[in-house]
Amino acid sequence: MSSGTRSPRPRGLFIAALLLLTLALAGAIALQAYRNFLGHKATAERVLHDYARLAAARFANRTEMNFYYDAFSPALDALTRAKAGHPDTPLPAPRQLPATTQPHATDFRKFARYTFRYDVRSRRLETAGATPSAPVRKWLRDTLPIHSRTVYDPKEHVGAIMRTVDGMSRAIVYTVVNDKAGAARAVVGLEEDPRALEPLYAADVAEGLDRRRRGGLIRLCDCDGGGRRGVVSLAGAVCAHIRGAGLVRAPDDGRHSSAGRPPS
Repeated sequence: MSSGTRSPRPRGLFIAALLLLTLALAGAIALQAYRNFLGHKATAERVLHDYARLAAARFANRTEMNFYYDAFSPALDALTRAKAGHPDTPLPAPRQLPATTQPHATDFRKFARYTFRYDVRSRRLETAGATPSAPVRKWLRDTLPIHSRTVYDPKEHVGAIMRTVDGMSRAIVYTVVNDKAGAARAVVGLEEDPRALEPLYAADVAEGLDRRRRGGLIRLCDCDGGGRRGVVSLAGAVCAHIRGAGLVRAPDDGRHSSAGRPPS
């Protein structure tokens, strides 16, 4: 057979093999690019998650400080001046408490429903102001002794509980009064409408929602960035109240404390 009539098959096989190798190389490059994309995506998600946790911790800290200085401290200061911790002193109703002397503080008396004094030894519960229902009274008698022993920090002198009881959202602020021997004698505090706390974190929520609209921070993660016992839970309760906005997600364990002074 002459060279002019030689079969083109070897050249065709070479071209086909070259095309297959090119396709395999392109597939390998695409696979590597996809793996790199997944790695970069995971890294970006971790960075965003860490940033969200930092933002949530800062939000929790700001909320805690706002609560203490603008809401809890004025209320307990008024109870102190009214000597509500003395068992021989009539328990004043919220409207009978003196007005706060602290600037920029909320007027807790507008949202306070009643004051209470719980005797630790006799389990006697006194209230003044609006009369709490029987389920609420039972809940207070069952909750206050346990909460004051397990969550309340005697160095901080303020405990707070946010919980829905008997179909109504309630914010309980209290302190423990000790006897001369240092043992707990009474738990004194008041119940407030949680709406009184909304202005204390509304600006931070608005800022977070604005970032969400602008494609920035979409969701703050759990407000559990550490800190003192019960303090982060305080802000966690607020997170639970605004969870519907999709801004913050936090555990609502009903255990909260901050700092302050006990009534004498």
